[in-house]
Amino acid sequence: LKTSQANAQPSLKNRFMKLVSLRSLTLFVSLVLMGCFCLPANAQNDTLNDPDKAFAQARDLAFSGKRKEGRELALRILQKHPLYLDVKTFVGRTYAWDGDYEKARNTFAEVAAADPKTLDNYIAWIDAERWADEPANALIAVEKGLQHFGDDADLLYRKAKLLSVTGKMADAKLVVQKLLRKHPKHGDAYLLLQELRGQLLDNDISAGYSHESFSAYFSPANYAFVQA
Repeated sequence: LKTSQANAQPSLKNRFMKLVSLRSLTLFVSLVLMGCFCLPANAQNDTLNDPDKAFAQARDLAFSGKRKEGRELALRILQKHPLYLDVKTFVGRTYAWDGDYEKARNTFAEVAAADPKTLDNYIAWIDAERWADEPANALIAVEKGLQHFGDDADLLYRKAKLLSVTGKMADAKLVVQKLLRKHPKHGDAYLLLQELRGQLLDNDISAGYSHESFSAYFSPANYAFVQA
């Protein structure tokens, strides 16, 4: 009997040690798995702590054809940094690129309401309306931008183009002339003016001459200017 008891004690001890080892192994595996699942979240949080870096990653994703992923990252940035308006404008651009013009329009309007002096937002808004074939809405966005950036070359040029598309050639020409007075090196505006002159075919034209240097490509010379 004593021998049987002696043999039983090591057996119980072995079983106990195996059980402890199994539990330890299970706990270890659980911790490893938890770590694997937590690492991406922690890494993501670390990325969002540097919004500029995260924004660069979002743009890289979008420009490489992964617009949805880029937009999702940008939206996560905005959750943590809601006043990062450049990111919000970027989100609006991605909507416009995908043809979701209503969401793009609403996003640009929200940015303009938060900070009306964000030039890039107006440029993106105008382009989205143009792609949506909404020249009237695009002109409204132009005027909103010009309230704060009255002499901006990009806004004035887009306004002139939109006016010409809607058949308002004379108005377009006046805007281009204003643009060239403010920005004489704007080659595209000079070419647009030449196109408008050809389209107007106005018989009541008085020609004058002006010594102006419109750009490095158009050396100082006598330029005929048109006064309608």
